[in-house]
Amino acid sequence: MRILWSGWIVLQNRFDVDDKKDVCAGAIPVGPPDSVTSERVFLVGDAAAQTKPFTGGGILYGMRCSDIASECIDIDDPSSLQLYEDEWRSELSNEIMLGRLIEKFYSLPGIVQKPALKLFQGKIGVHMDQPSTLFSLGQVKAMLLQGRLKSYFEDMNTAGSN
Repeated sequence: MRILWSGWIVLQNRFDVDDKKDVCAGAIPVGPPDSVTSERVFLVGDAAAQTKPFTGGGILYGMRCSDIASECIDIDDPSSLQLYEDEWRSELSNEIMLGRLIEKFYSLPGIVQKPALKLFQGKIGVHMDQPSTLFSLGQVKAMLLQGRLKSYFEDMNTAGSN
């Protein structure tokens, strides 16, 4: 609430907004519902909560899902909506789930966050739109090449002995 309130004050001051009724805004949906389809309707992108939980972005997710929709959905066959539902979830559900874990990480106490954030400083092998790359071979190689894993465990040992 504090962030939203201070954001509201910035809006009032910068754009001379006197009353909240002058503003039309909404929250970014995070975590898709159980279904984004019905008998003859399907949702894509923000409307389907196909967003990155840790940034609120979702342009690439929405584009991927629109491609999936164009490949799966037959306008003459409403049952094809289920194929869209299955395919986009197969494609993005792991990324969205891992994104939610990353989002939760930022709520942890600083004593837990700082060593982990230090581990991921500098150039890393993670693609922002694919949180699964956080656990990839490319990520481990990037950390090994920069000696971050070794220094991370050295720091952890030093902290544990104090």
